[in-house]
Formats: sequence, C-alpha cells, structure tokens
Amino acid sequence: MNQPNPTSIESPHIDDVVIPDRFEALSRIGIDNIGTIIVPVLDMLNEIDSLHKTMKSSGRGVFMILRGNSGAGKTTFLHTLGLYRENVSTISIAGGEDVPNFLRDHNTPNTLSIEVIVLEEREAALSFTDEELESWLHAINGFIRSDRGKNAMVVWPCNSDKLKDRLVSLSRTIGGRSLLGSKDDAISFPGPSKNTYTEIASRTLAVLNQGAGLSDFGLTAENIDSLAAKANTVGDFLGDLRDAIIEKQQTVSSLLEKEHPNVWVVVIAGNEPDGEVAGLTRGNLSLVDMDRLMTSTEANIVQDLKKIPEKLGLLATVLNAKILHLPVLAATASVRAFSDDRLQDKLKKEDFALSPKKPEEATNRLQQCELGSILQLGKQKTLVRGKKLGDKSITSFVKVATVAQQDDASVNRAIGNALLSAGLIESFNIEVPLSGAYSVRSDMLITGKFGKARIEMMWRTKTGRADIANYTLKKLENYGKAIGFIK
Repeated sequence: MNQPNPTSIESPHIDDVVIPDRFEALSRIGIDNIGTIIVPVLDMLNEIDSLHKTMKSSGRGVFMILRGNSGAGKTTFLHTLGLYRENVSTISIAGGEDVPNFLRDHNTPNTLSIEVIVLEEREAALSFTDEELESWLHAINGFIRSDRGKNAMVVWPCNSDKLKDRLVSLSRTIGGRSLLGSKDDAISFPGPSKNTYTEIASRTLAVLNQGAGLSDFGLTAENIDSLAAKANTVGDFLGDLRDAIIEKQQTVSSLLEKEHPNVWVVVIAGNEPDGEVAGLTRGNLSLVDMDRLMTSTEANIVQDLKKIPEKLGLLATVLNAKILHLPVLAATASVRAFSDDRLQDKLKKEDFALSPKKPEEATNRLQQCELGSILQLGKQKTLVRGKKLGDKSITSFVKVATVAQQDDASVNRAIGNALLSAGLIESFNIEVPLSGAYSVRSDMLITGKFGKARIEMMWRTKTGRADIANYTLKKLENYGKAIGFIK
C-alpha cells in the first residue's frame, strides 16, 4: 500500500503545478501544513520577542508598522507566528471593515500571550486622508492602552515608504514613542533569506504536489539558484518558479500533438510486489517517484537515462505517469472468466484450469484493488492486504504469466474485457501505436472518466524494485523518444 498522501490543493491534472505565492492561496491548505512549507524569519521573531517584553513590562499592548516589499511574506509571517511562539494567535481586520468599530467591540483573550491583529488590505492605502488615518490610529492607541487590548499587538503592514512615513509621522503626533512600541519608526521586514529559497521550493512542491521533487518538474539545482538570484522577494521567486515549470511543461505538451495521454505501468507478478510498487511511487495517486526510480537500479540499460533525471521527471509529470499493482488473484480470475478461444487454447496447453468461469469474482476483485480504485476514484482508497497466496494460486498465475510472455496481447485483452465488465473503463484497444518519430505500441489504450490512459502491462512470475524501475524508465524513454523530447 502506498505511503500517505501529502496535503494538496485539488488540480484538474497532476501537471497543473500548485505553487501559491500569496498567503490567501496558501492558507487554504491549513495552518499546520503551512508550517511544513515556510521557514522561520529569525530576525523578525526576535523583534516580536522584544515587543512582547515591552508589552509585559508596560502592561499594555503595542502597535507595529511593518514595512516590507510586496511579496516579502509579511502576511504569511504574521499569520504563522503561532507555529514558532506559544500562546500566540493571529486575527485580521478585513479591508472593508471599520477599524474603530472593530476595536471598540473587541477583547483580547487573557489566555493568550499575544493576540496579533493584522490590518489587512491596507498595505498601500495612499487614498486615505490624514483625518481617516488619524481616526484609526487614535482607535488603535486607545485600544492597546485599555485593559481589553493589553495583550494585543496591532500590526499595519505596508509596502511603500510614502505610506510608512505618513503612519510614523501621525503616530508620533498621536502617541509619541509609546504608540510604536517604544520605537520611533517602522520595523523593516526583509522576508526569508535567499539561502532558504531552495528549501522553500522543495517543501512547497512536495507538500502541495503529491510529494514531487525538483526533478519531477524538470528543475535542476542550477535552475533554482538562477531564479533565486534574480528575485527581489520570496513571492517573486515562487511566481518565477511557477512560470518556469509551466514553460517546461508546455514544451513537452506541445510535442504530444492532439493526444495528451496518461501513461501507466501495471505490475502483475507472482510474489505480489505491492510493497515494491509503493516504494517507487508517491502520494495516493500512485505517481512515479523519479528520485526513487533512479536510485533503485544500477542496470547498464538505464545509465544514460540517469544523466537526465530532470527530463524524465518532467516527462513523467506531463504524462501523469503511474505505477499500479494488479493482484495475482484479480488477474487470474479475469483471465479465467474473460479469455477468448485463442487464449483458452494456449492456457489449456499450460494445463490452466479454465472452468468454472466466475465473472463476478473477477469484477469484484478488480473493483477492490489499487488499479480499480484509481480508475473509479482517481486516487487510492484504503486497501486491505489479502491473505498470503497459496501454492495453487501461485502455480495458476505462473501459467498465465508464461502465456503472457508468449502472447501478451491475448492476455491483456482478457484483462481489458474484465475491466469493461466491471464498469471501470468505457472502452479499450490492444497494441495501439503512438504516432511519432519513434515507434511505440502501448499494450492497451483505455478510456474512461479519467480520459485516456496508455497501459503498459508488466507480467512477471516474480519481480523486484530494480526490475520495476528499469521497466518504467525504459517505457518513459520510449515515449520521450516517440514525441521527440528525448533524442
């Protein structure tokens, strides 16, 4: 069974990379999961600690003007303080909300060390008159001096020096140094250090994109370093990262002409290698994990491919490449129930028991396995590991696998008919060519609510992780050559 699914924002297709560059989009994954993406901004945490000491010493709240460029991560920092400091909570005063009215009716909880109150959507509030700004600052000053606001840290983020200077000047007039938390100016927010951008990129891709790594989107360390060097803020970096990935994906997609297929490897082997399959995939979508594929094999046939992991990773992502396990009993039952005359003759020569045919058993087993789950739901459901196979079941399967090695089209056709009968697909064809510069014939082309998928059936009497990795990498190479992406 595959590893747990990382949190992800739903996307229409797995190659629709999810990289939020603003807190509003990032917040949809939940605060706990944001904590797995962001990195702490230590200098700013020290500023918060200093202001907290001022609050405890003075017995009142504080007001902070936070100056940082758009995209520096001010909002993200303020809304995730509770991840790094105990008993800290953050709330917002929305842009259309009246600040004096909000503060007049609000009480900061005594149970909190700090309640951060963020004035949202006012970062460049240059259209407001001094009279309006003064009314807000008077309300803030009165609130943080009251018992209701003694644990409050009211923060006004701004992204321009013009607004910052107006706020500082008015604050000095209204409350002197005490209104600005014993400081006489705004606090500068630089955002995360550039040397953390690679880590942020890796975390964002993994958490929001089914555990994907840089190579899964065609990225190298040099690509990341180049993007980080030219970015002014972490928001700019994430936006540039998203644009770079989309450009790379469109390069591959443009080579696919009319058909944009899914490419799925289905592994059927007598030793039931579901654990081996899980070790080569990521998330509950059974997507190939390029890093694991590359490290699972040292075969000479894939040594050249190991030199271009980012190209293969990008190709696998655009093709929505998966590795799926089909249990022995489901495969054997399908062949027994849905074999045609030609296949039956071949199976008889292997002394395979063809009767009685039980199509219900085959369809039920298909619907309950990983392949069936992907076809029905688009993702894995919780699967229950079956009992250990008996000698008789293994012997029967070996006979099927032996026939498959001689005439895989007939065996695959029986599987296709079983999937059709189970309602898991709408149609299928066997040995379907993919037009291109390099000849590729997929074992099966299936259609369903998932669209189209080209299936490569890996029949083995016994297999392991390295064998599955070799098989998958070579299949991806073939598809890459067919569309002209790999030379």
